[in-house]
Amino acid sequence: MVVVLGGGLVVGVVVALLAMREGLGPEQTLKFLLSPEVSPLMTSPTWIALGIAVNELLVALMLFLWLRRYRPPRRDVLPLRVPALRALGGALLVVAGLTPAAELTSEVVYRLAPSELSAEGMVIAIARDVSVPGLVGVLLVAALLPALVEEALFRGIITRAFMKRSQAVAVVVPSLMFGAFHLEPTQAAGTFVLGLGFGLARIHTGSVLTSMICHFIYNAVVILRVHFGGRTGDHELHFGQVGLGLSLAALGYVLFLSVPDRRSFFPPPRLG
Repeated sequence: MVVVLGGGLVVGVVVALLAMREGLGPEQTLKFLLSPEVSPLMTSPTWIALGIAVNELLVALMLFLWLRRYRPPRRDVLPLRVPALRALGGALLVVAGLTPAAELTSEVVYRLAPSELSAEGMVIAIARDVSVPGLVGVLLVAALLPALVEEALFRGIITRAFMKRSQAVAVVVPSLMFGAFHLEPTQAAGTFVLGLGFGLARIHTGSVLTSMICHFIYNAVVILRVHFGGRTGDHELHFGQVGLGLSLAALGYVLFLSVPDRRSFFPPPRLG
C-alpha cells in the first residue's frame, strides 16, 4: 500500500505543480485535486492511466529489487507453467462465477460507507469515450499491466509464503492483502472476492500464469463493457445472479478437481 500511495503521490504532485503554475493557490490546488468532478486524477483518461502505470511500475520495481536481493528459486515464487486447457477453463469459470458476488460485496460496502471517490467512476472516465488507439492503451495500462504485476506479487511471492500453512490460508490471506492494496473501500471489498478466484486458479493449476490470464480477462471485460455498452453498476443487490454465479464457480472448481496429477502442482519449497 505504501507503493500505491507513493505512485499516487508522484502523479498528484505533478498535477498540483501544473495547477499552481496556472495561478491556483495551495488551498485551491488541494480542493482541485480532491474534487471528483474536476480533478484530472479522477476525470482525465490520460492522468488516470498515468497514475495506474506509475503505481504498477513502482510495485514491479519493488518485486525486481526483492527478487534480486533474495534470489529465491523462480519456480517456487513465480511458477509460469502453461495450464491445461481444462484447468484454465475451470479457472475462468470460477472467476466469472465469483464476479456477481464481488459486485454484491462492493455494493453492500458502498451502502454502508458511500463515497464520491469510486473505482467505478474512474473506469467510466478512462474507458467510455476514448478512441480505438486509446482503448488499446487503456487495456495495456489498466488491464494487462495490473494483471502481470499484481499477480506476480499476490499470487506469486505472497501466496508461496503462506503455502506452508495450508492451501486455504494461501488463498484467503493474499486475497485480503490484495483487497487492501486497492485502498478504495468498495473496490477493496470486490477485489477481495475476486482474489479468492485468482488464488484458487493459482493453487489448483500450480501456475501464476493462470491467475494472470484470469485477472487480465476480467479487467478487459469490465473496460470493454463500459466502452462499448456504457455498462456500469446499477447499485442493486442481485442475489439471484450471485446464486447462479456460485453455481458456475462450483462447476469450474469441479473442472479443477478433474485435472489429473494435481499433486505435482505443489512442489515442496526449496531451501537456500
